[in-house]
Amino acid sequence: MIRMAGIFLRNGKWYCRQRKGGRLVVWSLAKFGIKTEAQALKYLAEYQKSALADRLAELDPSTIKLQEFIDKYTKLRQGQIAVSSLARYEVSLKALLAGLGNIALRAITPAKISEWIANRLQSGVTPNGVNADLRHIRAALRHAVDWGMLQQAPKIKMVKVDNSLPRYIEPDELDLILSAEDNPAHRALWDFLLWTGCRRSEALGLQWKDISLTPTPMAKVTGKGRKQRLIPLLPQAVQALGEKKDIGFVFPQVHPDVYTKWWQKLVRKASSQCTTCDAYSLKKENDRWSCQGCNASFSINRYAILAKHRLHDLRHTAATYMIVKGVPLRVVQDILGHADIKTTMHYSKGLAASHLYYTLYEAFHGQK
Repeated sequence: MIRMAGIFLRNGKWYCRQRKGGRLVVWSLAKFGIKTEAQALKYLAEYQKSALADRLAELDPSTIKLQEFIDKYTKLRQGQIAVSSLARYEVSLKALLAGLGNIALRAITPAKISEWIANRLQSGVTPNGVNADLRHIRAALRHAVDWGMLQQAPKIKMVKVDNSLPRYIEPDELDLILSAEDNPAHRALWDFLLWTGCRRSEALGLQWKDISLTPTPMAKVTGKGRKQRLIPLLPQAVQALGEKKDIGFVFPQVHPDVYTKWWQKLVRKASSQCTTCDAYSLKKENDRWSCQGCNASFSINRYAILAKHRLHDLRHTAATYMIVKGVPLRVVQDILGHADIKTTMHYSKGLAASHLYYTLYEAFHGQK
């Protein structure tokens, strides 16, 4: 049983005390900068109000406010989902908190969500970015229902986005990028991602104990939601691994974003290659690109073409190439770890369209 708190003065300092479960708890108010009786009484009133709110939340979870829910959500979900995923949930929920204020959870209505969406879009957040937040918010509020904090989660409608073609890397562009890599460890990582379709986080978490080279080369990777799957390792992927070790992680253990920075640096280097002397020495001067080696000058260079390619596009490219080569969609889905086969089909649209053209051309003309 928790009794009401009280204050008292001892040796010129103010203290607060409260009996909790038969034990008397006493703490000094000096650390809060409290020196006068008026300050102590104000602190007591605020403390009792906060304690009452916590007690009411225990008796009636539906009175919980958004900030308290965020705190409880991050605490209750620790250890159940990946640290990076939990951090992403927290980012989305705090964005909602910033837009709606610390309102009661049950006061979050579809209308308030729609208003929040409009403000996010007006502030420059892309529709895809807003939708990413909405997916995390929707999932978190469903947990609130399961925990008795909400009677019913508000309906959340996603922002409509253009159904654009997936991003993948053409073979000649991929050659330009990979040929610019002079770090063997980095090149091994890029090759492995390309020939397996793994996510960067999956490669980061891959350990040597998860690799089996006999009788059939396979790797056990841990994907989203800590779901594990086996993926086949083609000769190119095995070659990227190099000599198998007994223990430890396969690839450098750095923050996942470092992988992305390595890739971006590689793309910038590949973009600086001079088409005249092949040196990586192009620099932009005004509206032209000049080679520092042979003094050649260009109005455009490869940067505009290569700079658009992200690290994650290696995964898209792997999916696209597999389907073009005739690998069944269900097999590609299993390899990539897609929960929905529609995702697999979407990744294949770009290059598959070119493949369909050549197939039709050959059917009607007898040759490509």
